[in-house]
Amino acid sequence: MCLGRLFRQINDAHKDEETDEEERMAHIVIVSDFDPSTEGGKVAAATKVLAVRLGGRAIVRLPHVEDVERVIHYAQHRNCVSTNMSDVQFLMPDQSFDPGAQVIYLTQRTPEQAALLAPQGAHVLFLHGATTNEEFFKNLRGICVPFGTRAASLTVAHVVYPLAKLLGVSVACVHTTYKKPGVDSPDPHMHMTPAAVEMEVKLQSMSRDYGVTTDFVRETADNVHDFVCRAATRARCGLIAMGRGNVLIGSCADQVERRAHQPVMIVNGGAQ
Repeated sequence: MCLGRLFRQINDAHKDEETDEEERMAHIVIVSDFDPSTEGGKVAAATKVLAVRLGGRAIVRLPHVEDVERVIHYAQHRNCVSTNMSDVQFLMPDQSFDPGAQVIYLTQRTPEQAALLAPQGAHVLFLHGATTNEEFFKNLRGICVPFGTRAASLTVAHVVYPLAKLLGVSVACVHTTYKKPGVDSPDPHMHMTPAAVEMEVKLQSMSRDYGVTTDFVRETADNVHDFVCRAATRARCGLIAMGRGNVLIGSCADQVERRAHQPVMIVNGGAQ
């Protein structure tokens, strides 16, 4: 079954609040910027491979028009697999594309640099933990989704579940909570707030709707950042997906992105 047909079946199966997000997911664009001073060729190759896996378009933005041949050379010969770049669209940074598409921006730059370069409204996928597209997909057996009590957790999940469905991977929803005073139980579930329990129920329902295998991991921990990184590794997830608010430096997502060994995708609009 082709990815396009599979995705249409996913769209037909989900209505209501998921409709707008899935309509955007039907037009996926994977974007990266070529930077010969870093691992730009590897990122360009990963851009093409991810676009193929998701049935979307691959776009590599170039500083100069004459860099097209350099991109192809870097992608195919700088410790990358022999990736066919013939279907990649090359654009200048100021050129626009598919304004209604779901955009995932791949980068190995810092969060500060990515904030300036990423297309407006894009989800930013930091590839620092995957040196080649081969390694990224070899490690991508699951996607880790930290969740809390805010509705933003659902925003992240609405982006992750269609991706997981298309990629054929599982999801691990992880939650950390403080110990409740007077509660001696070692079971983390006994320390969760009613709002967190309600959010978990909603995520369980979403996982059933999408037909994506989902594990729920709970832990009482003081350090959220370390817990998320540890939980993702234990669950053998090759990608962490979470939201970030207006605070770029020092936010929970920023701390996880800097500490995680696997790639981290910051979902646009999913402030946590």
